[in-house]
Amino acid sequence: MHFSNSGSSPLRLLVTGALFALGLGVGASLTTLSAKAATAEVNFSADVAVVPARVQLAYTSSANGLSTEQRADILRAGELANEGVQAFTGGDAEQAFEKWQQAMLLYQQAEDLAGEGRMLENLSVIHRLADRAQAAVEMSEQALARYEELGVADEQSSLYLNLGSAYRLAGQIPAAIAAYTRGLEIYQQERDESGQRIMLSLLAQVYEDQGDYGRTIGYQTQILEIAQRAGDLVMEAEALSELGYAYVMSDQPAVAMTYFQPALALFRQLGDRAQEVVTLNNLGRAAALSQTTLKLLMHISRPG
Repeated sequence: MHFSNSGSSPLRLLVTGALFALGLGVGASLTTLSAKAATAEVNFSADVAVVPARVQLAYTSSANGLSTEQRADILRAGELANEGVQAFTGGDAEQAFEKWQQAMLLYQQAEDLAGEGRMLENLSVIHRLADRAQAAVEMSEQALARYEELGVADEQSSLYLNLGSAYRLAGQIPAAIAAYTRGLEIYQQERDESGQRIMLSLLAQVYEDQGDYGRTIGYQTQILEIAQRAGDLVMEAEALSELGYAYVMSDQPAVAMTYFQPALALFRQLGDRAQEVVTLNNLGRAAALSQTTLKLLMHISRPG
């Protein structure tokens, strides 16, 4: 008997400030979020965060003693970085990679560790989308090293999203979980529930991939609570559906039905016919499994 999990429909959140880039995560639907990472807006897809190129002199190791040449390099690096964002948004990852690599070299020349870290993050994204797992890991780890040198690593939530996803692609699951968990902690400290939702979702996916549905249920329950607090019916319906799926896979079809039923009602309310059909099918299968389980238990408990 085959069950389908719902996947994620795009979240519709207002992105304030400059829109720098969106990317499509590996095997995931597009989700747009805007969240604070240090002093910069970061835009996400389901497991991709592309960080902006802003002149952050306060984060530059030699901020108070920049030469004219260094300032010029930083400004030009920012231009190149934003050109890379435009290329990436337009689907030209190769051009984006070239622009970001040039920008990174200029940031290095200017001793701007923050700018260098941001470009390393973006280069890591390109490597990951091209399935170059080891290169993606190396770039993200180098970005982490730059931020640690500046003492701002604990403010870089986007870094831990990208680092975790690079580790995941490389099959380094414990490291991926550790990175996602650190990113989640940063978002919790910032009381940023949009960011928390993304990290919780990624953690739920990792544990689901490992067949650990108990932990998947724990993370999806937190997503459901966030959705209900926000009044986000789409997110709530998806979380309910994901919980139903996890309970089925945990051999608890009767419990699964208690999640599929409200999910079905919400998808109908939202007019999402595709998810309504998927959820209705899952509900029917869970009901059939529940009846089969009940009949088996009755047979086992029947005397003689």
